[in-house]
Amino acid sequence: MILFISIATVLYLVLMVSFTFGYNRLKTNDNLEAEDIKVSIIIPFRDEEENLPKLIMDLKNQNYPSNNFELVFVNDHSEDSGLNILEKLLSECSLNYQILYLKESFGKKEAIRFGINHSNGELIITTDADCSMGKYWIRTLVGSYEEEKADLIIGPVKAINPRGILQKLLSLELDSIIAIGGAASGLNKAFICNGANMAFPKTLFNELNPYAGNIDLLTGDDVFLLYKLKEKKNKDAKIIFLKSELALVSTILPTTLSALINQRIRWFSKVKRYRDRDSILISFIIGIINLALFACFIGSILGLFDPILLLSFLAFKWLVDVLFLISVKNPRIYKNLFISLLLSIIYPLYSIGIAILSIFVRVNWKGRKIS
Repeated sequence: MILFISIATVLYLVLMVSFTFGYNRLKTNDNLEAEDIKVSIIIPFRDEEENLPKLIMDLKNQNYPSNNFELVFVNDHSEDSGLNILEKLLSECSLNYQILYLKESFGKKEAIRFGINHSNGELIITTDADCSMGKYWIRTLVGSYEEEKADLIIGPVKAINPRGILQKLLSLELDSIIAIGGAASGLNKAFICNGANMAFPKTLFNELNPYAGNIDLLTGDDVFLLYKLKEKKNKDAKIIFLKSELALVSTILPTTLSALINQRIRWFSKVKRYRDRDSILISFIIGIINLALFACFIGSILGLFDPILLLSFLAFKWLVDVLFLISVKNPRIYKNLFISLLLSIIYPLYSIGIAILSIFVRVNWKGRKIS
């Protein structure tokens, strides 16, 4: 067991040092010069009546020529009053928009594909109906696209006003995931992205057909696009993490434990389809450090190990994680050192627990069963 812990420790330390190097290779890009590229923003939605007004306000306030971007909303069989709210809000502003309806199909991937097929822009930007963004969001993404000639731009995402211990834990987890994703792209090993903030050429999406073979999964619209791009272009794929506060999108976090478990099992359901080597290797290293911590925790309870071993192991991982977040200049880490320690203690139990639950539990997403 000590050997396993030692191996896990060394691998995790090497990984996090590599991530620190990768993130600091990224350059900040606040290019606001571009404004001539035609953009289509694809927004699938289902039962989002509470969130659509804020989103429309943020899109209305964008500092980008209104004649050069369109909003493509795709209604995925909403059952609330969100569609009526959306139609009313859009009719009262001067934005270019389409409201499309899924009829014979359903799911986020189908909605995105349908929206892109009916879009008119050169550059596709995707986001979610429960997100908000600053006024330079479109302009910054377009500026990066024009300057870098990228195949895929991965934008930063953070939590909207986390409240209470649960949301603060999830907010810090999200910060870590986004930073790791950026760091991996800095190493040319991109393995994770977030559909709440992505941009790519329309022609590329049509060329890749990214949802072939995984359309039955109600999640993974973002990473399967990334993996298909890497599979097709290999080392020639230009994948950029946009390191810019101006490009930041904020998203709503789960507010209850049951909502969190539902979400994470839903996310975990796509893992069995992963074929990307970078994703498999990074997930393996993160998985074994959590498995080692979990085993150490159980062993300490059963009296098989000295509790000092567990405390030392936890202190090591917490320190490595905190130093990584400090190195990527995350300003929220200094206010959340206790939260980061709590996350380090809880995360191994939580991640292993979700993996086990995903084998036996079917969850719901807005009334739909996910196997």
